[in-house]
Amino acid sequence: MVSFARMLILRIPVEVRNEVVTQMKSEQLRFDRYLSHEMRTPLNDVTRNIQILEATGLNRDQQELVDAILTSSETLSMINGILGRSKLEAGKPRLKQLTYDLEDTIEGSVTSLASASAAKGLEMFLVVDPNFPAMAFGDPRRLRQILVNLLHNAIKFTATGHVILRAVKVSEEPGSAILRFEIEDTGIGMSPEAMSTLFQPFNQFDSNKQGGLGLSICKRLVTMMGGDIQMESVLGRGTTVWFTIRVASVHT
Repeated sequence: MVSFARMLILRIPVEVRNEVVTQMKSEQLRFDRYLSHEMRTPLNDVTRNIQILEATGLNRDQQELVDAILTSSETLSMINGILGRSKLEAGKPRLKQLTYDLEDTIEGSVTSLASASAAKGLEMFLVVDPNFPAMAFGDPRRLRQILVNLLHNAIKFTATGHVILRAVKVSEEPGSAILRFEIEDTGIGMSPEAMSTLFQPFNQFDSNKQGGLGLSICKRLVTMMGGDIQMESVLGRGTTVWFTIRVASVHT
């Protein structure tokens, strides 16, 4: 019976199979848009408002409640990862090309996670090389997505110590430059066995691994930006993730 069923599948015309695949992708994108509107947008609003509330001056009990909400909001990272992965697998996104402020993009990425870092008592640092360009030509939203994913991962797996983001210009040639971003943490680190599963989707369901949708998406985006992404880690001591991208130069 199983063999017969397989024979029937193999006899489906290629045109019909392609039509089915196209329809499935279309349905998937419609679901992504629905999920984004019905879940991701409200959750983003809740997180932003809680962060504003936190800055108003709270007593101890109120602060504990706010910290609990911000910790629970990490679920939003998983939703963003699922949506991002779905779009990538559907052949999206296309990188935008526009002039943008590199410093604002980097600082905004760090600032967006300052509350999450502070809630765990971590120190968070941003170190930008003096020769780092202020402006670039490329896709700032995708660069921010990579940075936020990696910074969030570092905070999530670090109980004490610090998280550092370093930005340097590796090289420059007429019309473009290679930039390197490095995220260092003093977290749980990873074993060699865990390192072998890096950048594979769904590893995040194992709390002892720092892979998952976030790193999988980052790898895809970094590759699209003409760069590379790597990780170094020592179990019990921390992890350093670095990536490079190529950006078109902007003369100001």
